[in-house]
Amino acid sequence: RGRRQVGECRRHDYHVVFDDIILPEFILQPPRFNAYRCGGACARPFPSHMNATNHAMLMSLLHERTPHEVPAPCCVPLAYSAISVMEQHGDNIVVKPYPNMRVETCGCR
Repeated sequence: RGRRQVGECRRHDYHVVFDDIILPEFILQPPRFNAYRCGGACARPFPSHMNATNHAMLMSLLHERTPHEVPAPCCVPLAYSAISVMEQHGDNIVVKPYPNMRVETCGCR
């Protein structure tokens, strides 16, 4: 892999605390998790690790020529993974998978 430029599209830490968003009495574990987020610039030339599509490359070229008409490609999640959450429902404790909760890779689209 080549060296990444400062500010280019990549995955960033983003910690979610369940107490801040849900009724905390239902969530036993984990109290928090790293959901990650994508951020950064999608500028040409696109290194291979940015997973840019041909469409993103085309939009980047068009954006350079007519920035007021064509938006630049965006840094977005490309793949997600699940997290497991231990919940209490009445007298029952359940471990439940929640798919697509954690960003695994980011790229330009």
